[in-house]
Amino acid sequence: MQDEVIRSNFMCPQLSMRERFSSLTKLVRTTAYVQRFCHNARYANEKQTGHFKASDLQTALYACIYIVQHAFCHGEIADLKTARDRKKTGMKCFE
Repeated sequence: MQDEVIRSNFMCPQLSMRERFSSLTKLVRTTAYVQRFCHNARYANEKQTGHFKASDLQTALYACIYIVQHAFCHGEIADLKTARDRKKTGMKCFE
């Protein structure tokens, strides 16, 4: 039974984010913890500990925004990346 729950959360991460966290602050702090864990796992000599810096929380917020944008605006992002649509809309894609 537990494997089914884990598998369903893995398949739809953008939906589980909204359901799991009651506030944006909790989501950002959890993302910052995950990013810190990944950094500490990769670079054992440069472990990050202690309180989060403002830059850590800002990076985590940008990661959350990126995930949501790519989950819900993937069609528009793909259109902006094509050269033909850039000329048609006059918009420039941030790269």
